[in-house]
Amino acid sequence: LEGMFKRRSPDNVMLIAYTRAAADEAKERLVSLTDVSKSKADDRITTIHSMAMKYNNLGPKDIVEIRWSNDKYNFCNEVGLEYQFDNTSDDGEMLSAPDDQGHLLFDMLSWLKSKLKPPEEYTDCPLSSAWEYEDEKFVELAEEWEEYKNDKGIWEFDDAIMESVNNEDTVNAKELFIDEVQDLYPLQQAFIDNQFGHVDRIWLAGDDDQTIYEWAGAKPEYFLDMEG
Repeated sequence: LEGMFKRRSPDNVMLIAYTRAAADEAKERLVSLTDVSKSKADDRITTIHSMAMKYNNLGPKDIVEIRWSNDKYNFCNEVGLEYQFDNTSDDGEMLSAPDDQGHLLFDMLSWLKSKLKPPEEYTDCPLSSAWEYEDEKFVELAEEWEEYKNDKGIWEFDDAIMESVNNEDTVNAKELFIDEVQDLYPLQQAFIDNQFGHVDRIWLAGDDDQTIYEWAGAKPEYFLDMEG
C-alpha cells in the first residue's frame, strides 16, 4: 500500500479497512512513511461504514449505534419488551442468546440484515430458539422498529450500507485495496461487488484461517473462489 501511494496520485488510491481502529492505524503509518498529508490520508483510508454514512449524508447523531440516545430501550419500552441496559453483547459472543427479549430481537435483526434475509426468515438465525413469542410477533416488531427509525430519522449502520448497495454507490478511485476480506459478511460483500467494473483494479487482502465473523455469513470462499 505504501508503494501504491508513492507511485500513484493519492487521489487515485483508496484503502477500505475493516474497522475504524485499523483505518486509523493505516493512516498513521501512511503519513509517517510517505509525504501524504493527514487530511489526504483521512480522505483515502476509510471503512465501509464511514463510506455508507458519507453517501447517505449521515452524521454520528443519525446512527443508532453511536448517537447519544437510548433508541432501542425506548422502542422496547413502547412495545412491551424487556431491555436491560447492562445486557450488552459483543461480536465474539454473538451466537450466545442474550438474557432479555429486547436484545434478542435486535441481535436477530442484525444477523438477518447482515445475511440479506427478510424478517420472515428469522428462524434461520441460530438465536431464534430463544424467541419466546409467535413468528408473527417477530415480523410485526421488525416492521415497527423500521417505522420507529423512519419516524425519528435515524439509521443503523447496516441500513446505510443497504441503501448504498441499492443505490450502487461506488468509490472515487482507480485502485482499491480492501483489507480483512475474509470477515466481510454478505451485505458488505454486496457493497464490494458494486465496485467491480467501476474501479480499474481491486486488491483483496485476507487470511482464510482468521475468519471470525462466520456467524454473520463471512466466508473466505468469497475471495478464494474469485477469478483474478
